[in-house]
Amino acid sequence: MMSLFEGVLEYYRVTGDLRWKRAALNLYEKIRTQEITVIGNGAGTTLSSSGHGRSLDRTAVEQATRT
Repeated sequence: MMSLFEGVLEYYRVTGDLRWKRAALNLYEKIRTQEITVIGNGAGTTLSSSGHGRSLDRTAVEQATRT
């Protein structure tokens, strides 16, 4: 998923359209505030909705509620 946002930032650099910069900054802020755990992990342990890989699922919050 991160490579997609690298492309979004490259598109912003070419076009100068601030919507694309804002989209990437919004993702950064979401990851920074909701996904990074106390040990530095940045993705959940549950599978994504497609059943492949890890998902962004509010990992920082979930780390304290999993048993």
